[in-house]
Amino acid sequence: MGRPDLRHAPRAGDHQNRLDSLHREFDGIVSFERPWRDYRDGFGDPQGEFWLGLEVIHQLVSQETHDLRIELGDWEGREAHAQYSRFNVSDEADGYRLNFGDYTGTAGDGLGAYQKYSNAESPETPLDYHKGRAFKVSKERQGWWYGDFTLSNLNGPYINSSVSADVHSTIYWIPWSRYSLKSSRMMVRPASFVSGRG
Repeated sequence: MGRPDLRHAPRAGDHQNRLDSLHREFDGIVSFERPWRDYRDGFGDPQGEFWLGLEVIHQLVSQETHDLRIELGDWEGREAHAQYSRFNVSDEADGYRLNFGDYTGTAGDGLGAYQKYSNAESPETPLDYHKGRAFKVSKERQGWWYGDFTLSNLNGPYINSSVSADVHSTIYWIPWSRYSLKSSRMMVRPASFVSGRG
């Protein structure tokens, strides 16, 4: 299974309300333990499990402002979502750095909830652990925007049961569940369509 064909990437809704899928993992058929090249170029089957590819994601969200929606499912049948305004991924020269705006949703802020204070900043200024992080592929060959503390990894290995979430051992989103997730999906939509300005 090679690079996903963007012409067949799943979309929901009409042109004014389209959602472009970036990632989907739900049954473990596609391995997400991949080298950097695969995370850059994309892999899997857009009709099944896949990662669209950092370069395509960068090009897609650089054309105009996009919002990110993440949908999660657990082994008890529960579902939750996280939405981020102004989602952006920089280019390869900048490490496909992650940036985003405000969070809303029911899953908790798995990209920006863990906050720290830097000596160089005012103690009243929280800094997000994932925001501004470059995309990395770990020694276990899993790609994500890893920070000093990682509250999420939707590209972790698929575990076919509910187990305690551990870094690099499963798909996880700690603010919502401390156990492995059954499914995850990432989608973007132009912000102008969300607000009805499209």
